[in-house]
Amino acid sequence: MKHSFYSNMQITQPYDKLALIYDKLMSHVNYKIWADYIISLFQYSDIKVNSLIDLSCGTGSLLTNFINKQYSFWGSDISFPMISQAQKKFDNTCLIVSDVKQIAFKPNSFDAVLLLYDSLNYMQNEEQIDKLFNEVNRILRKGGVFIFDVITDLLCKTHYKNFEEEENWGESGYLRHSHYNENINIQQNDFRITIGNNTFFESHIQKVFSDMKIVKCLNQNNFEIAAQLDDFTFHHSGDDSERVHNVCLKK
Repeated sequence: MKHSFYSNMQITQPYDKLALIYDKLMSHVNYKIWADYIISLFQYSDIKVNSLIDLSCGTGSLLTNFINKQYSFWGSDISFPMISQAQKKFDNTCLIVSDVKQIAFKPNSFDAVLLLYDSLNYMQNEEQIDKLFNEVNRILRKGGVFIFDVITDLLCKTHYKNFEEEENWGESGYLRHSHYNENINIQQNDFRITIGNNTFFESHIQKVFSDMKIVKCLNQNNFEIAAQLDDFTFHHSGDDSERVHNVCLKK
């Protein structure tokens, strides 16, 4: 299979075609549990949240779990194809296409800002993280909460140093190759996507940042770190953490 990975494929931008099969690819994720965990982090932070935005809402699967709760919420994503898929799940929810480094909302618009499923790892350098945090600070109300998660070096070395998986559903499917360069902390996920008689190639590049760099950028942008938590727990993260949820408050 590997020798034909790149043959006869159209090269597309990240999520341009993956969006069409994304919900099937992520069917193993329990978004309800994740949403419940986020709500518990609101309570943990002792923050009254009325309005929130998910800056990396993707196809909207997480946001569906906020329907019929007390929040007014928005979804945003840089990928138009992902937002197009999300629009199929909502009647009145506002969804927009927006870059996290230049967020299309007025200052002080939200009580909570979410950036989940290692979306921060799509930033490629410290300058981009700084722009992101500056924008989050701008749209958050004073005392508001910013929750984001990151994958760690340990997760990439343990699970994605040389990883391959394949799934097919009738006329659609994908083959994924993942590899991690620990010298430059780059995680690359290459997708061979099949939709009908067409085959596409997408390469997704994520970078793992040290906790020190993340904390530095948070401090520079007027955030107080309330907690850094291991995976989906209330235990403090450590050297053995593979995913870390950061809970930050705007000063």
